[in-house]
Amino acid sequence: MPEAALISIHPRYVDAILSGEKRVEFRKVPFRRPVDRLIVYATAPVSAIVAIIEVGDMVHDTPSNLWELYADIGAIHEDDFWAYYQGRSLALAVEIADVRRLPRAVELVDVLPEARPPQSFRYVSYEAIRPLLG
Repeated sequence: MPEAALISIHPRYVDAILSGEKRVEFRKVPFRRPVDRLIVYATAPVSAIVAIIEVGDMVHDTPSNLWELYADIGAIHEDDFWAYYQGRSLALAVEIADVRRLPRAVELVDVLPEARPPQSFRYVSYEAIRPLLG
């Protein structure tokens, strides 16, 4: 059964996702469980949950191959991409099938009272995020 994952994303990339410029999210760490939604936590200075992404395909490959496939829709400068994956032989690209901006930013503690913003991601139950799904 697919799950949701709470992910931290820098606000400049969140803006690019919401505008439709960024249609793929790059990650260093693969999901070990099936994930069909990403709950987007925008890091400081926003520091809140701002959107929900429906996951399309997930492509595990080398950073070189992912750059070749997704450079045009990744909304990241090439130097930043290579710095992000420095020393990595495998990478993950999460295609964004759909994105829904929440009507208002939601504090993390309002959804997951004990949670801290994840370094990379953390799995969350659909029960916990039901209020966000509307």
